[in-house]
Amino acid sequence: MSDLWPSLYTRISHDLSGLAGSVFNGTELLMDDSSADVVMMLQNATGHLVARLQFFRQTFGLQNRLDKDTTAAYLNTLNVPVQLEGTCESALERVVCMVLADSLPKGGVIRRQGDTLTAEGATVKTDFVPLLQTGKGEISAQNAAALYAYELANQQQVRLVVQTTASSIRVSLKS
Repeated sequence: MSDLWPSLYTRISHDLSGLAGSVFNGTELLMDDSSADVVMMLQNATGHLVARLQFFRQTFGLQNRLDKDTTAAYLNTLNVPVQLEGTCESALERVVCMVLADSLPKGGVIRRQGDTLTAEGATVKTDFVPLLQTGKGEISAQNAAALYAYELANQQQVRLVVQTTASSIRVSLKS
């Protein structure tokens, strides 16, 4: 797992740096133009940044059982529309949801029902499936979430069972 942390950190940093750049650029624009559009853009970028920070803390940090699930708010910050039906109750479910969102390049829906998360969309990418099932593959920022999901599942003695169709991916968490 220690080899995975730099890639996870790179992934998280990448996801946050674009939004932080937007906030910085927005503050520069405010100096020249304090129009409602600039303020709205700055507020939007800041809101997305906060949502991602909360999701990453909840998913990769220490758990606080009193915290409300932040997965849907995180998904709302992505460049493509991905909606969540249900809520995630654990870090493992949240990181699997993150992987499933990456598998929907044109957006779609992720449903959580019991111990199963299903992603459905017009297009699905399945290149991460072997990583979830075996934990073997190149360690990179793009693969880090899937490899982390495998490691976390192993630690919890959970097996990730993946089924795919042309328009869906189902991940069942089996104890």
